[in-house]
Amino acid sequence: MHQLVSPEGVLHLLPDDTLAKRNFCKAHQAKLRVEYLNKHLAGNEKYKSHAGWQLLHKVKWLLQESSGAQVMVIGCGESFFKAPARAAACERAGLCSSAMSFDEKEVRTFNRLLLGEVAEMNGWTLSVEPTAVREIAETAYVSCAVCGLLCVDLPKLINPVVSDEVASLRRLVFEQAKQIKLMADERERLRLRDSELSLRDQTYTRTLRRCRVCFNRFLICGGTIGSYRVYGRFQIECVAYNITIYISSRVGSLRLRPEPVPEGP
Repeated sequence: MHQLVSPEGVLHLLPDDTLAKRNFCKAHQAKLRVEYLNKHLAGNEKYKSHAGWQLLHKVKWLLQESSGAQVMVIGCGESFFKAPARAAACERAGLCSSAMSFDEKEVRTFNRLLLGEVAEMNGWTLSVEPTAVREIAETAYVSCAVCGLLCVDLPKLINPVVSDEVASLRRLVFEQAKQIKLMADERERLRLRDSELSLRDQTYTRTLRRCRVCFNRFLICGGTIGSYRVYGRFQIECVAYNITIYISSRVGSLRLRPEPVPEGP
């Protein structure tokens, strides 16, 4: 028995029988062909769906965090991303047609969302198959008016109608959770910033300590560093700029004073 989902999200139980498949394709018409349908049912990667129909385990589920509603993505992502298909899917889930207000240029991001490479897109996240779908009761099935197979309307099953009070409470909980997440992200950002500043301070302290050690060796041992050379006790002469640096007895304390300019005759 194959669990086949229509473009409208209606699950059909299709027997694995050639005659049943032929009658099914003939009843629904919609460009269904037994040959291509068999390739999809067999798992052929070139036929991930056929004429908008797809096996249940290949269907993607998107969750709107603010309302808790779930939308089925049947077939390829590019076809679903077209505005009419998105609007129809949202309406079947009990949402307004503009609930998926994506820009047409965001189709690549949408495909990455379906693959799990993007965590969230405009309030929508990739979800797992709902428990209500995995545990459909036998009493939920009815006979399809077109082909006579047992079927069940999945959008209505997973998105039951709720009162306005419950919907408002869901939105309130979502907004509070969103604020808590923003606060947690801000705390993490500040923690990382403090860690970075602490590391910079430690690096600066080590560098300053090394500079003082090198400078003390320069004073004690003499010699020349660039255009600077030791000149007398606690004095360094800069040959390039004709200035003298006077050093106090405290290590690392420098005081720059130019040589007095002689007065003219």
